[in-house]
Formats: sequence, structure tokens, C-alpha cells
Amino acid sequence: MNIEEFEGEMAKIKLQHGEALLGDWNLHWDDKIADLRKTGQVYITSRRLILTYEDVKIFRASETFEHSYPLTTVKSIELTRMPKNSFDDDGYRCKVYLQSGYIEFFDHEYEDFAPFVNTLNSEITGSKTPLVGDKQTLLSDVSNVIGSVTGLFGKKQGKAATEPKKISKPCPGCGATLTGWEGKTVVCDYCGATRQL
Repeated sequence: MNIEEFEGEMAKIKLQHGEALLGDWNLHWDDKIADLRKTGQVYITSRRLILTYEDVKIFRASETFEHSYPLTTVKSIELTRMPKNSFDDDGYRCKVYLQSGYIEFFDHEYEDFAPFVNTLNSEITGSKTPLVGDKQTLLSDVSNVIGSVTGLFGKKQGKAATEPKKISKPCPGCGATLTGWEGKTVVCDYCGATRQL
């Protein structure tokens, strides 16, 4: 994007004094609050969630419309549809709950959807942990299948496919607390008694 295009985008959304643009994405949305189902640019600023769309006219100039919601009114984000594998082309969906209702966002492009959701989540929760993880690829599909088969094989062989847990139990000799890995035998430091955890 060159400087003229950038300035044009900024003029469209009318940034307020002290407001910073955090990102913009081309997405589809169903705004249940304003009763609008549109496709257009979605902006996240340091203060607002802004939805813009163009109403194309045939015999006169097209008009651009904007709906914005303060980020302080966003309560939560719910991922409602994430592709299970790289061949699943049904797209990505989430609901953004605000105090007055919700907006459903959807898109077929991971490159637009994931950064939008993760940026919005970071702004409303302060968490840098991504809500939408890495994109499914053929390699991750193969890895998931191998992991599933390995887990099933382990279950068939009577082996748990879970990580060991650290637990505590009372000593049978003196009642002191014994701590260690589940399934392992420990020796009490006080009385020398042994116990399997």
C-alpha cells in the first residue's frame, strides 16, 4: 500500500485524536446489532472495532458506510468454525459478543481471519497467546493422523497416552506428605516407609 492509499484509508475511518490503527482486513460479517450482512474492510484501532462497506451504485457515485463499536463494549470472542484439515474449504467463523448483541465474522482466508481474531483478542484481553493457531497444512494433517494412530495404538496396548502427573499422598507410616510422579514408588524421608503414588 502506497502513502496515498494509506491516507485514503485513514480518511475513510476518521481516526480520533490519540487513536492508533492496529490492523485492517477484508472480511464477511453478519452484524446482528445493526441487522447488516456485508463484506468489506474491518479495522481494529486502539479504541474501536470498525466495519466499513461500499454500496455500489450504477448511475451515481458509490457510497461508503461505517459502523463502529467501542472496544470497551466487546465482551468475548467465540470461535465457531475452524477447518479440521487443509482440504476443508468451508472457511473460518467466529462470534464477537458485545454488550448489545453479537457480530459473526467469516472468511475462507486464514491470512485475513487469524490476524483479525488474534489482534482483537489481544486488545480486549491483554493476552498475547493467539486464539487462532497455526494454519492447517498437508504436513500438519499428516502429523495429526500419525498422532491419532499412535494414541489409538497406545490405548489398544493398554498404555495411557497421557503425560504423568505429580501428585501428593499421605505416608502410610507416619502421615507425612509424600510427593512424586503418579504410578511411581516413593520412600518417606521421615520414617522410611514406601508407597506407590
